[in-house]
Amino acid sequence: MDWSQLSGFDDDTTSMMAQVVTTLEGIGWPVVEVTLPALDRMVDVFAKMRGVETAIAHAETYPARADAYGPVLRGLLDNARNLSAVEYQGLIIRRREFTEALQRVFTDVDLVLLPSAGLASPTVAGMRMLGVDPVLSATLARPTAPLNVTGNPAICLPAGVTSRGTPLGCSSSAVISPSSSWSNAGTRSSRPPRSTGAVRNCESAGIDPLQSEGGLSATEASAV
Repeated sequence: MDWSQLSGFDDDTTSMMAQVVTTLEGIGWPVVEVTLPALDRMVDVFAKMRGVETAIAHAETYPARADAYGPVLRGLLDNARNLSAVEYQGLIIRRREFTEALQRVFTDVDLVLLPSAGLASPTVAGMRMLGVDPVLSATLARPTAPLNVTGNPAICLPAGVTSRGTPLGCSSSAVISPSSSWSNAGTRSSRPPRSTGAVRNCESAGIDPLQSEGGLSATEASAV
């Protein structure tokens, strides 16, 4: 866990992460402090590389049928199509540097714990602003966009609810490797997680490494 990079999230998200840590430590998973490469610097890289991939996927219909596209998607595609080869190569270099720095973190820990979103249960009105409010978009994507760029596997787990009764989640990510340990960390018991209250135990977090079939033992899950 890199607490320093959680400071920009809202109160519900930071409180949820603290309770998740308490839950994990209570079932025998030691949680240690790590220093991650700066997540916010990769949000812009993600946005531009995603735009290029989207432009390629829509090459047969855009711009030929541009009138059929909404303004937000048109903006994404136009920006991507205007990206220079030199700038795109710069994005590739930044992705490689970030990926290498993140991989080094996994020499000391098995999993990295992050919120599954930078905003706790954004409303429909808030989601409608994502295409026009870059600060809101960057905040929401900060814990997930960097992992989309690097390709590290991640599992999102339920982690309680907000004061409004809307769901919260956390994610655990692992090193890029054929190992299945990271997926075992998401093993759930047969009972569905509770729909009210914050994370109370390993079942409501979706994690039961000591009892669920296929889960990690306490020694295997040496750190998060």
